[in-house]
Amino acid sequence: MTFAQFFKEADAGFNAGDAMEGIFAIGVALYIADGYIDKNKLNAIRKEVIIKPKEPFTKTVDSNIAADGWIAQKLPHIQPGNKLAVKVIIRLKNTAKNAFGPEAKPIPNIDDSIEQMTNQIAHTSAVKRIEQFIVKVLTNHKPDEIIFYVVADGMESTASKEQIKGDVMLRVEAKTNTPVPSDVEQPIKFSIKTDTNTSSNLSVFTAILRLGNFFGLPFTKGLEGLHSFPDVGGSKSGKVWELIHGSFAQQSKDPSHLMYYVRNLLTAQDKMYAQQDPEQKAVAQQKVMEYAWIIVKKSIEQMETQLKSRDETYDFNKKAFDFIEKEIFGSDMADVIKIVPNSIQEISKVNFDELRKLYEVEFAVVGNEMKFIGVNRETGKRDILFTLKPDIRMSPKENVMRFGVSVGPLLYNQAK
Repeated sequence: MTFAQFFKEADAGFNAGDAMEGIFAIGVALYIADGYIDKNKLNAIRKEVIIKPKEPFTKTVDSNIAADGWIAQKLPHIQPGNKLAVKVIIRLKNTAKNAFGPEAKPIPNIDDSIEQMTNQIAHTSAVKRIEQFIVKVLTNHKPDEIIFYVVADGMESTASKEQIKGDVMLRVEAKTNTPVPSDVEQPIKFSIKTDTNTSSNLSVFTAILRLGNFFGLPFTKGLEGLHSFPDVGGSKSGKVWELIHGSFAQQSKDPSHLMYYVRNLLTAQDKMYAQQDPEQKAVAQQKVMEYAWIIVKKSIEQMETQLKSRDETYDFNKKAFDFIEKEIFGSDMADVIKIVPNSIQEISKVNFDELRKLYEVEFAVVGNEMKFIGVNRETGKRDILFTLKPDIRMSPKENVMRFGVSVGPLLYNQAK
């Protein structure tokens, strides 16, 4: 583990969620073209996809969907003479490679998730949004020449350093002089999840930073302008040291502030890097990692203490919903679709807003987990809204220090 991972997580190995972004995009394109998802067609296209992060895969799934009949029956807004094409564009991280290309081998969880997607997608609110999007574009009652693009761009989230974002989007491009209504210029977007409730894996200090800022805790006072910490590790730590020696000199000496723990971690790191002898450096690194474990634990405990004793003038309910809204929907408010081997579940912005009205939020620390519990104002029924769980594992083979933001059952709606 590098010290940068205390502040920023890195991708490694095969990631089923990254792969499902592209698979879902193909599925949506096929649905627009045919009115259903043919699994054989989907897998055939999947084998054509070569993952090259700098070179998107593009394919015309259907050059004239209006000629096939189904869409005109489903959506009577389509007039004779329309020429409507659908294309899929896929640009994913290397972590998705195993699920694509001519050499792609069966992956049980992926294959089971595709089965659920093909069987249940017609019943999802996502498809209803897609159909409404198409209708909006085709309301001029004149012949149109339009291309519908379904875009899976997993690389964009990596580059943007934003929260959870729309992994798959549907946008349109009008050819000739076809007028597209201005209110649909912004594409609809979806964030795809697979076999986990984790909405995001945040590095420890970034998670604490965001949470402290959302709840207005003294622990992160003055850091409100930061969404995440600057990259750190070796020479990159200079940016953080500038904060410590500059505007946060006082806070970095105060155990009730996050910068105190950041300073202690970086101080230990720099002492380790200063070692010249390889054997001594290895010993120092192990000691630093053990010390880092203590620092992280204490910073989490300090945050928990401040959450419990928060200023009662804060609107805790609003703050809790604001935090998980950002972590779920991101800056572009993308609806979440969770595709697992036995179901499709969704978190839509519409349903989320309803939950805001119906539930109060309570906070509890259970073991090493911070639980945010929704309490129904009318019935008193309680359920988990979301959980913050530190994942801290240290052994000769691995060093993991991060936070998981896990969505509770209260938020998901299951497609029937």
